[in-house]
Amino acid sequence: FLYDERIYSYLENLISNAIEYSTTSGEVSITVQIIEHMLRISIEDKGIGLSVKSTIERLAKVVFNFS
Repeated sequence: FLYDERIYSYLENLISNAIEYSTTSGEVSITVQIIEHMLRISIEDKGIGLSVKSTIERLAKVVFNFS
């Protein structure tokens, strides 16, 4: 149950950031796929984006927090 709350919180944050930082005429696209026994969720926007270094640091923090 705790993981459900964390996943919901991360998704909510990603979606709200995509909406907030997307350009005024931009779109936010959310794609959900089932691949084998996993769920893949993609959130895409037309905002300014993050540097590769920043993205890696953020992902490492998320993975560390789940373990």
